[in-house]
Amino acid sequence: MSWVFVTSKINGQKARKYFEDRGQYDMERKVTKYSTNEVMIPLQQELAEKIISEQSGKSKISSLVPFEGRVECMEGDILNTRQGILSPREKLKNAIVSLLHMNAGTFDELLPEDIPSHWEQHGDLILLPENSFTSNKWRDFGGELWRIVAKSLGVTRLAKKSTINNDGFRTPKVTLLLGEDEWVTHTDNGIKYTFDVTKCMFSSGNITEKMRVGNFDCSGQTVVDLYAGIGYFVLPYLVHAKAAMVHACEWNENAVEALRRNLKLNGVDKQCVIHEGDNLKFPLQGVADHVNLGLIPSSEAGWPVACAALNSDRGGWLHIHGNVTSGVVDHKGNGKTQDTFLPSRQTEEADMTSFHDSLNDNCGFSEQDQHSSTCCHPQNTSMCVVNQGHEQDNNIVLTKSSELEPSLISAESIVVSSQSDLAFLKQYHLPSCNKKVKQEWLDWAKYVAHTLLHQLRKLHGKQEWNVQVEHIEHVKSYAPHVDHLVLDVKCHPLCGYQP
Repeated sequence: MSWVFVTSKINGQKARKYFEDRGQYDMERKVTKYSTNEVMIPLQQELAEKIISEQSGKSKISSLVPFEGRVECMEGDILNTRQGILSPREKLKNAIVSLLHMNAGTFDELLPEDIPSHWEQHGDLILLPENSFTSNKWRDFGGELWRIVAKSLGVTRLAKKSTINNDGFRTPKVTLLLGEDEWVTHTDNGIKYTFDVTKCMFSSGNITEKMRVGNFDCSGQTVVDLYAGIGYFVLPYLVHAKAAMVHACEWNENAVEALRRNLKLNGVDKQCVIHEGDNLKFPLQGVADHVNLGLIPSSEAGWPVACAALNSDRGGWLHIHGNVTSGVVDHKGNGKTQDTFLPSRQTEEADMTSFHDSLNDNCGFSEQDQHSSTCCHPQNTSMCVVNQGHEQDNNIVLTKSSELEPSLISAESIVVSSQSDLAFLKQYHLPSCNKKVKQEWLDWAKYVAHTLLHQLRKLHGKQEWNVQVEHIEHVKSYAPHVDHLVLDVKCHPLCGYQP
């Protein structure tokens, strides 16, 4: 355990010399960076305890030291072994150790488990996980604990998560610990999102999909988002993809309020119409070039509405989210997989988990070169299902892809035509990040394609349609057997289409 005096870099050398001249500098340890603007100077324990006693955690200047700063207790030999900036968790732990020492407390072996190793930060507010600071011991410190935590992490407001409310809206249970304003602003891929942290959740885990959507070319097009939330996908469509108009459906009044603010904050409020309430009552038909269905574990309840919303003359794109289970044996242990795509009406907003790998720029849907004419995703980063010719079988069958080299991904084109009601398949290989399309993904894609075909024929006056799964996007994995996928499905009237 080491005692240090934390002060600004400007005062660092003067403070070190001051302590050294008076024999109060701990010569066995080195001056080390504490943060980008502060340094920590090792002190003799006797002086450190005197300063702590005088300051009592309140005054910034002690009569014993002519410099502004504070004393902290450092665990281990960090001043001997590490040069560089302390991690946020190390700074948090050291600040808490100092708080305990000033209050004659001890840092026992159980308390480290209570100190979080991760948290969410939205501007000047940090949202602590629900499993942090759970010990009754922390109650003795009252608001002083939260002031110390906030200061050590460089913010002015603190809140803490709890279990999500089972109210159909996934309203978070969040308690504001320090500060008075619950509204925060988060910047994601150049887009600002503001929301009430006690009433809305922010989905950072779908950043890759928001980036991908933002690279679509939707100039002059109309988009319908059936599960808009606070604008996770509405804003990328408007700000980056340059959609002419977005119809946003949302039934949570708190999310609607945040959506209104976010549209104005990003200067696109004139290009969005909010439809508040049940999206099954969405009034417009035949208007959409793109329909976004960002609901997991299943968005199937919205498929009929999405099909009805597509432009009746030229069709459009459906971007369908869903969780697909694969490789799980049934209860008999006979190796059969569980049903991977049963419809669900749960109202979980898309991708409420932690941040995952970023994507590079995407090629969009325009036909430019050979790659972009067959793929709506950047090379070397995608798992695509591409139409490259047709092979007809006697029945609608998808067989497992052949084993490929590790650097290649196997994919198959899925085209469903109401002319023959058959799926036409063609194996195609694309480079990827050493991943392979799972059979269950293809089975789900086939199921989606046939279900959409049925809905399109039903909702567009028995008109004949072509449904083609152009792309399978793997957003993230929740567990070894559950994958969050997005299908980009192109739907258009046949108009003489020949398979």
